[in-house]
Amino acid sequence: MGDILGLGISHYPMFALTDTNMADLLKYTLADPDIPDAAKVPANWPAAMQQEWGTDAGVTGAARHRTQLEHGFRRARAALDAFAPDFVLVWGDDQYENFREDVIRRSRSWRTNRKRCSRGSTCRARSPASRTPGASRSKRPSS
Repeated sequence: MGDILGLGISHYPMFALTDTNMADLLKYTLADPDIPDAAKVPANWPAAMQQEWGTDAGVTGAARHRTQLEHGFRRARAALDAFAPDFVLVWGDDQYENFREDVIRRSRSWRTNRKRCSRGSTCRARSPASRTPGASRSKRPSS
């Protein structure tokens, strides 16, 4: 029998932007003419949302949010490292709810013999296929 560790992390797309731009999605939404004007006024928002928006349109709140996310990512990574798995399955929803079959297939799998090493470099993992002369290596499927 084996043990299973389940971890979940955010895939919030704005995290890839700078703190100055992290609230752009909200700014875009606030420009929507279908949103009632009263809902666009920060004074009408919940207290926590007003605090995150602050006086700088969310820049300071974005920095706090990024710090919290990074802390959570590090905790998840530490839990994974402590678990020392023989196998890792990474699962993502790939925004299927937005794009459907015309852009993203319902399911997809990808196996690789590569693993991430320090600071973004890539190194080759030692797998049976990489040690067997003449064995084929897994390749990323074409889209």
